[in-house]
Amino acid sequence: MVRNSRLATVEEPICTRRVKAKNGNEYPLFDGRTYDVDRDGVRLTGQLKAVWVVMKDGEWRTFDQIKQAGVNGSDASISARLRDFRKDKFGGHEVSRRRGIASGVYEYQLVVRESEVSNG
Repeated sequence: MVRNSRLATVEEPICTRRVKAKNGNEYPLFDGRTYDVDRDGVRLTGQLKAVWVVMKDGEWRTFDQIKQAGVNGSDASISARLRDFRKDKFGGHEVSRRRGIASGVYEYQLVVRESEVSNG
């Protein structure tokens, strides 16, 4: 695993499994029985990229801090995107969680895999 210093070169997350929408664009293949690429592809892909941009530096953040940095969505949807980063098809990155000492609110950290940094 790699920490903060070299992560700035990785502009967006890699997804190894993609699906084509009716509009002809390809989007990451997200999980879930209710996922519909035509309905959800643009929204989830945009949110995934936004979470990546905020979190790729390896800093610890709460959901509120992630939202304040420009990510739109509920705590549940941000949590889902962070969990996506753990999956092999989204890079198999490490996502850590800890309870904030002062606030008691959970903080999250994305540690980008070495191969992702090398390819960025």
